[in-house]
Amino acid sequence: MTDNAVPLTLPVELYTMPRQFSTVFNGKIYVGKPDTDPTAETNRVTVYQEGENGTLTPIAQPISINAGGYPVISGQVVKLVVTQDYSIAVYDQLGAQAFYFPRCSGPYVLKVFHDQTLHGDGTEADPLGVKLSGNSGNLLEIRDDGLYYGTSASDDLLNLYVDTVNGSDDNIGSREKPLKTLNEALTRTPANKSNTIHLHAGQTFILDTYPQVSGCTRALIPYADPYIDGDKVPELSPEQPSYYGYAAKDLARPTIKAHCDYNETTRILGVMGFDISTGGLLDVRGIILDTVPDNDDATLSGWAQSRGAMIFGDLTSSLALVGCIVLTAEKGSEHTWNLCANTPAGDIPSMAFSRVNHLRGAELVEISASTAKISVSDTWPDQRIVEYITTDLTSSIKNGSIAGIVRGPAGEPRNLMINVVV
Repeated sequence: MTDNAVPLTLPVELYTMPRQFSTVFNGKIYVGKPDTDPTAETNRVTVYQEGENGTLTPIAQPISINAGGYPVISGQVVKLVVTQDYSIAVYDQLGAQAFYFPRCSGPYVLKVFHDQTLHGDGTEADPLGVKLSGNSGNLLEIRDDGLYYGTSASDDLLNLYVDTVNGSDDNIGSREKPLKTLNEALTRTPANKSNTIHLHAGQTFILDTYPQVSGCTRALIPYADPYIDGDKVPELSPEQPSYYGYAAKDLARPTIKAHCDYNETTRILGVMGFDISTGGLLDVRGIILDTVPDNDDATLSGWAQSRGAMIFGDLTSSLALVGCIVLTAEKGSEHTWNLCANTPAGDIPSMAFSRVNHLRGAELVEISASTAKISVSDTWPDQRIVEYITTDLTSSIKNGSIAGIVRGPAGEPRNLMINVVV
């Protein structure tokens, strides 16, 4: 018999008439869901005929009872089994109900063969459990309400708010009880879980960590500004069919400012920043990205610069900026600071810039190896009633803000796919 099937039986020994020593000959058996009328077809559960080799074959109902009181299929006495709890009703040859039991059950036996990935013996005291892999690409996670599969962060991390003035890193990170530092918000966020980090409008946040975005989406957006969640947000109408507050000209954009990491042992300095991988997306809207570190010391001597970009990523990753302002190092500066550059392996994320203003600096992006993919739009989102930020990134790129372009004989870029002329 298969391991999860039990014989179909009444809670009595034989199919016999009540208070008589005779069988329910030529009667019928009906099997249904627990606590229901099994004679109704909609309530039926599957009954199986078990073969000698243990195979199960579904049979039709009602099931006939022969003169000896045995259930038969096509006149043959057979072994019947069920695989779930059931109700059972027995009727005699005249159609009168002889028995009805609303709930019958197993025990059902489950044989489990497992290796070291499964622990526990299946008892209430020691239930079966599976150890989850610690691999960064694992999308399974045990949460309070059960097993979760996906890339969204848990509810308490799905939206984190940061306020450098009124926040505290001991808070839960809600809008009412915001965090104080961007570092804390990024530290609390798992690398492979999507979430949105809301930065208080008009404030400056130091990026003094190395956050990873692996196979998920990390969004950075402003809040507490009239153009985002206040009285400057227009009602949608035929004149204003769409609205993107992140692109508003007068938005008090929060600033994310880079921070430099100095290694005293190797005497190598580099900017701290994002690492996007495995199809991850860094989505930045309505933010000022100041790539010049707050602790940049141009007077140092004998130090080598390694990482110069705020954002790195592999070829599967993406960077999207909407309504942002970018500040990079001026030409001739002691250190080169820019927005995005190749990894040591030569990879670089795909980039999409929509209404992005390269307000200051020489290099916006530096490419040096693999082919980069960049999309630029100075006119999307479309401006309606609310005035949007004016940008001319197309001209900035034409004037050399993308460094490291390898050109062919006719001046065509060989390591850059872009939708504007360079």
